[in-house]
Amino acid sequence: MKYKIILTFAMCIIVSTTKIYSSTSKVGDGFENVVDKFINSIVTSNWQELNGVLDKNLRFKVTHLDRLMIFDKSTILDDLKSRNGRRQDYEPSYLVLAQSDAVALVQIDFTYGDTIMQNFIVLEKNCKKEWKITQVYELFKAIDKPYLKDDLTVTK
Repeated sequence: MKYKIILTFAMCIIVSTTKIYSSTSKVGDGFENVVDKFINSIVTSNWQELNGVLDKNLRFKVTHLDRLMIFDKSTILDDLKSRNGRRQDYEPSYLVLAQSDAVALVQIDFTYGDTIMQNFIVLEKNCKKEWKITQVYELFKAIDKPYLKDDLTVTK
């Protein structure tokens, strides 16, 4: 029961923080606009939109078992192109972990089923004063959901 209360409280904080950041940002001006475009492009498989927010020297790092696979911008765009505009069944949310006038670190969670695909993205302002995503670290984790067994709540 404590776990459910703590989890609910944590989710409320994340949602309220996300609402605060999204309601106070100026569209087209800050890194939040880039975050929104990144999320939309992943959900809608829109590679053109993603191309506009990724830095040319992007490093996209994905964990696979005990290894780290590293991809560049063209590989990520080719993967998105291969989806042919298919909409992904993700529930996205994000949290700004740190920010300054030149760099921001954002956690984006894409929840689907019993899994969360977490993207930790680094955004940097380039010499043209444009925010671009320079690094992405992608992790996967299972959601620990309680299930009922003999009228008792048990967690996996």
